[in-house]
Amino acid sequence: MFKELDPILHSQVRLAIMSLLMNVKSAEFSFLLENINTTKGNLSFQLTKLKEAEYIEMIRLKTAVLLACSLKSGALMANTDEKTANLLYDFGINLGLAFQLQDDLLDSFGSQETFGKIIGGDIVSNKKTFLLIKALKHAGSESNKKLLDLIKNPVFNREEKVNGVLKIYNELNIKNLTQNKIDEYFNLCSSILDNLEIETKKIECLKNISYKMMNRDS
Repeated sequence: MFKELDPILHSQVRLAIMSLLMNVKSAEFSFLLENINTTKGNLSFQLTKLKEAEYIEMIRLKTAVLLACSLKSGALMANTDEKTANLLYDFGINLGLAFQLQDDLLDSFGSQETFGKIIGGDIVSNKKTFLLIKALKHAGSESNKKLLDLIKNPVFNREEKVNGVLKIYNELNIKNLTQNKIDEYFNLCSSILDNLEIETKKIECLKNISYKMMNRDS
């Protein structure tokens, strides 16, 4: 397929893919170096040093760039102008961020029947998520201590840990805070689509895809 491309576009597509691969590896490596301590062979998370902006950047490079690069590469292969290709890239970034944040949300607040896996997996594994970062940021001293105790305790009952963390999330309105952030990125997607100068049917296709992604329950 690449052989049929204009040489300049061919080069642009190759550079986009190479940049994607390099960014993903760089993001994951930097994130591990900054946020994980190795002690006696175990990984100890620096929970108190979590920052929202760093997490957003990590999921941008790990997840959102995959979608953005796919959209831009497709646009370049279709001989689309640079402005449109860049807008599609930005659309993919924002949709990818919204998608990953929704995945975080569903893991804690989704329905097990529709989500397809046991709810609370991120909590049990102490996975760094937007919800956890927000909770640690907004929690008072007492809630913060309870949350850290639940996370750091190596011996725990799964149900008690999940319910304990979710109780704190509910007290801090974390579900709504996360949904607001998802809506923020989704609204940016809609704004970008409004500025695309392409056929209406193609814009509607992108709108339908993004709507389905944002209204999924699995």
